[in-house]
Amino acid sequence: MKKNLLFLFAASALFAACSSDELPNGNTPGDGEQTTEEVYASSVGVTTEEGLGMRVGALNDTKAVTRIGEGEVYFTLEIPDDVLSQWESYVLEADDFAIRINGEYVKVTPISDSNGAGYMSNKIQITGDDLTIQVEGLQIDLQPALQTQPEITFETYLWIENQIQDPTENGITYVERFTYADKLAWIGLNSSDEVNADTERGYDVTQMVADDNGAVLHSTITENQNEPEYGYSVRYNVYRGLQGNPIDADGNVDAVDGLGNTPYIKVSIHVNQLDSDVPTEVIPVYPTED
Repeated sequence: MKKNLLFLFAASALFAACSSDELPNGNTPGDGEQTTEEVYASSVGVTTEEGLGMRVGALNDTKAVTRIGEGEVYFTLEIPDDVLSQWESYVLEADDFAIRINGEYVKVTPISDSNGAGYMSNKIQITGDDLTIQVEGLQIDLQPALQTQPEITFETYLWIENQIQDPTENGITYVERFTYADKLAWIGLNSSDEVNADTERGYDVTQMVADDNGAVLHSTITENQNEPEYGYSVRYNVYRGLQGNPIDADGNVDAVDGLGNTPYIKVSIHVNQLDSDVPTEVIPVYPTED
């Protein structure tokens, strides 16, 4: 079956890969040292000079809601429980934020989370299904400066912390939280599927978000923050994949049969500001087969 992509967001062009070696699960105690408890941010994000913003975290609490002021248009994308399945409680690191206007990258500045933590606290602990990606400032009129109707692209990678501490007789070692079977499931395969050099190390989960009605455009101009009736087109894609050292089912490094040791979720959101008489639409973009 040949795959036709309505709009390619996800698999082929990734930012520089993280490895799970870069995502420690806490301080490693040495002789006589005390292990300190990791402090997690409730959300992390970036903003541009124009006021466009992107945040990731547990954004359904009261503090997060108060960040949105009157007259603002924003988009929320909630990751449903089906995407996380057996990985319901985890730590992730939100990174590689990027915002582009008409294809050109713009400078982004870190913003504090709802607890006042700085960008360096960009690890978020998520439990259950409360992971939300939110893009803000969509009401800002960029057209006079650009002299064209803008397309704004928001992207981020969410790196799932996979290493866990394993106390042994010889001290602390690190092991992977994801088993080989977990990795297969993460990229949409099962134990009977063969893995080789041509196997895609990822799985498009946009349909799960769409089925769960997790993508919503809001406007504080309208009653109950309902979607603005005109003027916006939003397309979004959510992709679940593996990066890092390729480990095979026997625990050996194998570039052909191995699966990466760092699970991630990539989120891409494209917003077009349209004329005020053009009906608003929110479109999930995912591969189709024919």
